[in-house]
Amino acid sequence: MQVMGNIREIFISNVRKEAKRRGIKIKQLADLAGVSQSGLYKIMQKNREPGFDTVEILAEALGVTPESLLVDPLKRTLNRPPSVEEALSILTEFVRQTKMTK
Repeated sequence: MQVMGNIREIFISNVRKEAKRRGIKIKQLADLAGVSQSGLYKIMQKNREPGFDTVEILAEALGVTPESLLVDPLKRTLNRPPSVEEALSILTEFVRQTKMTK
């Protein structure tokens, strides 16, 4: 169960990060994705598990791959050097998590 909890937290964090990066509020994301606002709020508040279809729909609305919403950016392994944007994103997330643990 702990693994699912971690995946859910990573998913929620990544959805928030991508929405913020695009200047989209959660309400707007729900509208863009064609999902109910109440359902998305329940997912974001950890009161509902997202289904595979929801992950795909939200990823499409955010313009990212479903996999990118499920992978911890600090543990991601790339077969190529990260782009400047990816490196900054990873570094920003690392700094944020470091500040939260102090």
